Amino acid sequence: MSTAANNNNNNNNKPWAIVVHAEIDPARLEEFLPMMQHNAEQSRQEPGCHRFDVLRDPTQNNKFIFYELYASMEDIEYHKQQSHYQAWADFKASGGALSSVTYKHVGESVVV
Repeated sequence: MSTAANNNNNNNNKPWAIVVHAEIDPARLEEFLPMMQHNAEQSRQEPGCHRFDVLRDPTQNNKFIFYELYASMEDIEYHKQQSHYQAWADFKASGGALSSVTYKHVGESVVV
């Protein structure tokens, strides 16, 4: 196995943080808010999900940041198979999210 492949495999068992910047269609906020509330609540109960926060921009009420922390890449893959995640994916696909940018970060906990 190559060093790059080996390093990637090692990263699968490290904590992953996901940060999503989302701009929601203002006309669909009433649909988005309960759906995302359910998504966050269900995600927090998943194995390996340490955190799932949804923050709203105080100056632009249709902009949000999601902060998610998972124990491993396997836990993220499990998350993406759940119906509450699919509701978010369907909402985006239907145009409910005007923009959605996802950042994934792998790392090691250095402060406990």
